[in-house]
Amino acid sequence: SSGNIIIGNGDTNASPANGFLRVTNASGTNTSGSSITISAGAGTGTGAGGDIILRTASAGSSGSSLNTLTERLRIDSSGNVGIGTASPATKHEVKGSTRIGSGNDYQWDSTLKINGQSTGASGYIRFYTDTTERLRIAAAGQIGIGGANYGTSGQVLTSGGASAAPSWASVV
Repeated sequence: SSGNIIIGNGDTNASPANGFLRVTNASGTNTSGSSITISAGAGTGTGAGGDIILRTASAGSSGSSLNTLTERLRIDSSGNVGIGTASPATKHEVKGSTRIGSGNDYQWDSTLKINGQSTGASGYIRFYTDTTERLRIAAAGQIGIGGANYGTSGQVLTSGGASAAPSWASVV
């Protein structure tokens, strides 16, 4: 026995059945459902534990050959999660484009793209530290420091010193 578990109707089949892995559902009143734990094998001594790997196969060309399974997600033995990488170096590493939110709210590919607060002429992007707004970019491209303190065309941002707020000054 190789230790493999096949869910469905065999290793290969001309009409494969969908399968699922589920623990017991609750019944009765106010009863919690069961948890499921997926564990990789534990190592011994200085040997690390195994990784948890999820793989899928994209559609291939016409024919009867099995399409190649490709690793899509990995949780390594140190707890790092990788999507699109087999060797994540941080707690969450993604290779390829990433989108957070609906539409294009936040998107990373070769550049960072942030969609503004709303669409149209009133849209803006705000940057915060803790709960304080530090920088705003308006829909027309104006930059505000500390909120809607926008400069106008032909102005530059100047420093008033270590304790003074920056201000906009006209270029002479």
